[in-house]
Amino acid sequence: MGNDRRIGGHLLHSEEFGSAAKPSVLSLHGGPGMGAYHFETFQAPRLEGGLHLVTMDQRGVLRSAPLPDGEPLGVMDLVADAEALRHALGIERWSLIGHSFGGYLAVRYALTHPAAVDRLVLENASLDPASSARSLLTAAALAYAAADDRASARSCLASADAPADTPPAYLWDELTRWLAGLGVRRDDLYIHGERRRIVDEVSEAAPFPADWWRRGGVHQARLIQEGEIFRPLIGHLGGLLHRTLLIKGRYDNVFAADQIAGFLAAKPDSELHVYEASGHFAHMEESGRFAEEVLAFLAAPSP
Repeated sequence: MGNDRRIGGHLLHSEEFGSAAKPSVLSLHGGPGMGAYHFETFQAPRLEGGLHLVTMDQRGVLRSAPLPDGEPLGVMDLVADAEALRHALGIERWSLIGHSFGGYLAVRYALTHPAAVDRLVLENASLDPASSARSLLTAAALAYAAADDRASARSCLASADAPADTPPAYLWDELTRWLAGLGVRRDDLYIHGERRRIVDEVSEAAPFPADWWRRGGVHQARLIQEGEIFRPLIGHLGGLLHRTLLIKGRYDNVFAADQIAGFLAAKPDSELHVYEASGHFAHMEESGRFAEEVLAFLAAPSP
């Protein structure tokens, strides 16, 4: 059931699946700027029987109204939008599923509104953007080497091995440049198995105009311009008191090992599930297992 609401002065699109009598959960999409449609396509039919699933295209993305020219956008604006949506829906407390950048948002939301959150599911989250960029740059270098482009492979590795005090924004710019050079081969860094174009396939089959998808690029650019997106969360998790399930695709290059280790050091009671046949999109690549384990985690009685 789709709905457009004016939240924080912006028209935001949200969807609800399943009964409101079930435990409520908000899915936060990644990208930044990807939109919620892919998650809805693969997970709404599987989760709606046991959960009250809420999805939202974040401010300026896909089915939500485009951002006005020149208007800034910040991470905490997106956190505030999610909290305003909770109030609009009359939900007292909900859990969060965050994929990639959505995992970053989920943690920021939980730290800001701890009483509003029951549990967290973080799927291939990017909790330290510099760490994610270095990991992806290393994977990109291997892709260039596999194509026998040794000069690009060496340069890409040099970017991945930049000094520890290198600004994350610089690493992001380098990553953007090297990913663009890979063309369609960039999908190999994110998706495992035979359906390497699964994300594009869903996008192309969706009933939306092409310019709606391009809204996500503006959303991402505004967040980069603000810069808060580059602040690492590992090492700042002391206030995160919620039960957490970490989902890691074996072939994912975003949720790097140092981030997982840092999160588990801060929250050793967290669950870690590794998806052996997945890259970055476990909710699409192993959709059945994802739904089964998320339902078990979120719908189970509190200990």
